[in-house]
Amino acid sequence: MIRATNHRIVRDNDKTSRNIEQAYNDKKYIVSYRSIYQPFYSANNGGYYAMEVYYSAGPMTLAGRFFHFDGDYCNRLIGIELLNNL
Repeated sequence: MIRATNHRIVRDNDKTSRNIEQAYNDKKYIVSYRSIYQPFYSANNGGYYAMEVYYSAGPMTLAGRFFHFDGDYCNRLIGIELLNNL
């Protein structure tokens, strides 16, 4: 199931910030339980953050786990050509 996301944003905190920064530097998407996030950096917004670009009706990972994947792997995971490589 594809739905228009409400553009949920994951902001900085001590632990998540390092994960977002690493994904941004490695040019990878962040895959969580039911969402895929694209990392961004903005000096005006106070650093690194990630915006939800896909939401799945079913789980893609174990709850509470985050993984970094490139666009090609994310497309295979969701079954459609939606995301580009960063």
